[in-house]
Formats: sequence, structure tokens, C-alpha cells
Amino acid sequence: MSTVSRVSPRFANRSGVWLRGEPPFAMRRPQSVLVVDDEPLLLGVVARALASEGYKVVTAPDAERALELLTRRGGEFSMLLSDVGLPGLSGAELVRRARAIEPALPALLMSADSKEALVRRGVLSADTELLSKPFAVPTLLAKVEQLLEPTSHTFQG
Repeated sequence: MSTVSRVSPRFANRSGVWLRGEPPFAMRRPQSVLVVDDEPLLLGVVARALASEGYKVVTAPDAERALELLTRRGGEFSMLLSDVGLPGLSGAELVRRARAIEPALPALLMSADSKEALVRRGVLSADTELLSKPFAVPTLLAKVEQLLEPTSHTFQG
């Protein structure tokens, strides 16, 4: 049996060698990402991209549903990935409220608006992690992996 077939693409190259000394994905607890977006097409694309890399993905169409999931499934999520422009509560407000539930939860926001414009309007703070839309799937995956590294910096509010 090939090692590659049992290892997430993030952790093995074509020869089956583990990268960065990581154990096989099957031996690790899968990281779970809560993805929040009110655009079903984008929500599906992001969810499929993350799932294809071995992440467990849970989706929500709005901040209220995401907060319900965070409250009900306390500690289950490794990361929160949300659009800024949601109906009702904004993605930035979602992150602030999520941090009241799980203070160390890494968060990444997505927006078609530039970070500078969002900071200028007071929507985000300058230290917010933001992925600008449109983005390529490899860019999304790299940013998620970076934020899930133990030494990465996360959204402060």
C-alpha cells in the first residue's frame, strides 16, 4: 500500500516522504474550520478546497448561525474563516463575539474591499488577518495553514 494514499497532500510529496517532519494525516486529529459566507457558491468553493486538503469543514450562512455552532460545539473548531460582509452581524463582529467564546481561536476574514479601506472605515483593526477577494485557492490554503501554525499571529479585534 502506498504511503501517499494514506497521507494528506499537505504532508507528503509524490514519493510519499513526509514534509517538515509531520506525521501522516491519519495519525493526527483533523483540524476543523468553520467557514461563514452568505454567498453559496463561494462557500462551496472554499469548503471543497479545505476538505480536499484534509480539513474538517463546517459551514454557516451567517454570523448568527456560526455563533450558535461555536457555542454548541465549544472547542471543536481549529479556525474561523468568514466573509466580512455578512447579513446581520459583520464578519469582524463575528470574530469579536467568537473570541468571547474561544479566546485563542485563529480567524481569517475575506473581503472584496481592500484592508486599507476597511481599516479607514473602522470596520477592521490594522492587525486583522484579511484575504482579499478574488483569491486563488493555493493562496487561501497557504494562509489557512500559516494561521494554524502554533506560532502564527491571530486577529486581535
